[in-house]
Amino acid sequence: MALGAVGPQSLASRQGREFVDECIKLAARVGFEVRDQRVVFPECGVEVDLVLENPQGIAFFAECKGSFRDRPGLQRTDTLKKAIANMVLLDACGIGPLLVLTSHRPADGVGVAMLRIAQRVAPFEVIVPRDDYRRLSRLAQADALDLAGGEWNFTRRLV
Repeated sequence: MALGAVGPQSLASRQGREFVDECIKLAARVGFEVRDQRVVFPECGVEVDLVLENPQGIAFFAECKGSFRDRPGLQRTDTLKKAIANMVLLDACGIGPLLVLTSHRPADGVGVAMLRIAQRVAPFEVIVPRDDYRRLSRLAQADALDLAGGEWNFTRRLV
């Protein structure tokens, strides 16, 4: 590789950081406060990208998967599988509510099937911040009763 050239891993890391930064901006715009970044939970071996707190004092633990450029978020099955594994592990450790913020939902077929099955096992929401701005805004205003209700059933919610 030529001096100064950017390798695929470096490019992916940079695009991932840019996506996290964009998620932070959008979350703040709808009312969340970023409480922490890159939090490690050693009891389950998972690091979450963001801890977002809404004005009602509810902390949401968020994984950010994607890019607004050429890394298609949960359309990549390797990225989807990592997000699913992290959600299941976090849920098993009693950590939640859980969010996956992504640039792209999985495409129809295998990706959607994996996500639906995973959401039967571990309750988590998948949100595309730019497309689901209203949904993210409602989450930012939700209280504990809202989260237990039909729209935000973090106990067993499907896509």
